[in-house]
Amino acid sequence: MPVASMFSLEKPKNIIISWIDNPLEWFFRIIANRLANPTKENTNKYNTHILIDMRDEFLKHQEGNSRYEAWRGIWNIFIVKYETSNYYSDRFDHVLQLCFGKDWLYLEGKIPCGMWDREDSGDVRHPVPNRKMRVVEALNNKEYDKVLQLID
Repeated sequence: MPVASMFSLEKPKNIIISWIDNPLEWFFRIIANRLANPTKENTNKYNTHILIDMRDEFLKHQEGNSRYEAWRGIWNIFIVKYETSNYYSDRFDHVLQLCFGKDWLYLEGKIPCGMWDREDSGDVRHPVPNRKMRVVEALNNKEYDKVLQLID
């Protein structure tokens, strides 16, 4: 059974929410209120400044969301770990290299579904046209394994 199907069943889903999601969200909220807010003024690494810009852009769309503080905590923990630990920053940089070196599927103009404040009024939650073009191209080239990876 696919993992997504297994955890969409009512009992496992409730266990995940009760035992993992809720405690993690509580933990991140606490951290968000206790951890110093990383800014470009109190950090040094170039990539940390990029992460700060990414955090600010992301959180701009979460204002008014009940999970705003949890997201702020997640981002700030990540940014502080990136800034203060070469162990973590080197590994994250490597993971990004792996993602960009593979055929990673990006949102490309698509926004996350649900609880995302949008500045524009157009609905861009439809399947990504670029992905559709990749599927057609893979079918034309008889790259059937690639087609399966492109379909959600």
